[in-house]
Amino acid sequence: MNDIVKNIYVLPNKIIFNVLRSLDEDFEKIVKTIQEMLKTENEEVAEEEIKKALIRAAETFILNTYDQSARLSVTDKTMPAIELFDRTSTNYTIQHIMMRENLGDFKGFTSQADKLYDKSELSIVKSMITRIVHKHFLYHKKLRIVGDVERVAKKYFGESVKKVDFLK
Repeated sequence: MNDIVKNIYVLPNKIIFNVLRSLDEDFEKIVKTIQEMLKTENEEVAEEEIKKALIRAAETFILNTYDQSARLSVTDKTMPAIELFDRTSTNYTIQHIMMRENLGDFKGFTSQADKLYDKSELSIVKSMITRIVHKHFLYHKKLRIVGDVERVAKKYFGESVKKVDFLK
């Protein structure tokens, strides 16, 4: 069972690494190539916009990979074994947050999300956590925005958050 659980964490990260490695290695070259391709007579797309779009696309790929893995491997019966895995990296912690979120464990996933969000200085980590929380609100439209749910909504989406914000 230990090898299976280990693979639930390790294999998605190997896939991500192999798919995104060339983007990482040739990032500046790819940005310049895209910028040249998008250049028009009167307007040039800002290099920073292209970088943000590529990073956002990579982030989406990572989260989708984690989500697929979690959907296929996590149930109430498998979670006790998964909990025993030593999550030694931020990637594993983000995966675990996704697993808890997919189970609908609001308290469990938001507790871990809050800790990682508050501890991390990396904007991409904060963005991923915010997107996982947002996914939860989108998939659980019956959540009442009161108490701890309201606290979480305000933390990740701002003080003026309303239920209608998640229906868009």
